[in-house]
Amino acid sequence: MNKILKHSIRVSLKRYLRINDRWRYASVFREQTRGGDRWRTDLIVLDGKPVKCDIGSFYLDYRQDGRRKQVASATRAGRRLMHSGQSKRS
Repeated sequence: MNKILKHSIRVSLKRYLRINDRWRYASVFREQTRGGDRWRTDLIVLDGKPVKCDIGSFYLDYRQDGRRKQVASATRAGRRLMHSGQSKRS
């Protein structure tokens, strides 16, 4: 008898940008709404507060087989690179 294991993957959306002459990842602000969470791609979280940001590349941050993975996902909010064979959406 085969057992099917279901695993959920927790994913964070980050932005890679230069802050105070240092390159770093900053978390994209996640807004809680009635329908569920929504990423606000025009805001990042700095010192626990949302800050307006229009520059930087987007990365998905997650763990796979116990190792941290960071995959480039887009350079602009409107253009997402789909690595699963789907086409670009603008």
